Amino acid sequence: MRDLPPYKFTIKIPSDIEPGVYTIAASGTRADGENDDSEYVDIDVERPDAPVSITVEPDKVTFYTTGQKSAVRVVGKYADGSTVDLTKSEQTTYVSTDPNIAKVSKDGFITALAPGSTEIVINQDIIVKVIVGNPRPDLPMPKIR
Repeated sequence: MRDLPPYKFTIKIPSDIEPGVYTIAASGTRADGENDDSEYVDIDVERPDAPVSITVEPDKVTFYTTGQKSAVRVVGKYADGSTVDLTKSEQTTYVSTDPNIAKVSKDGFITALAPGSTEIVINQDIIVKVIVGNPRPDLPMPKIR
C-alpha cells in the first residue's frame, strides 16, 4: 500500500530566521522514477512570544522629489534579551495617514507621491514623519542626480 495525496511532511524552521512569509515547495520521486515538484506554498514564520518593545529606524523620512523611495526598519526586543528584525513580519502593519502624499508597502517601503507631509503609522502607535518636497523653503533645494 502506498501513500496517496495529500502528503504530509515536517519542516524544521531555523531558530534564527527573521519573521515573515517564505515560499516553499517539495520535490520528490514518483514510483515510476520520474521527479515531481509540488505547488509553491507560502508559510508565515513568526515567534510565539510578543516583543517587550519595538523601535523604528528612522523616525523621520525626507524626500526631495516625488518617486523617491526609502525603507523603515522595525526591530523588536524580547524578554530573553534578543532583538529581531520585524520589518517583514506579517504582524507588523504600516498605514500612511495620507496615501496621496506617500504610500507604504506591507514590508515598510515608503514611496513619495506628491509634495506635503504625512505620517506612516506602524502597528497603530509608532509614528514615522514623512516630508515630500523642500522641508526648508528658506533654503534652495539640493540638486538630485
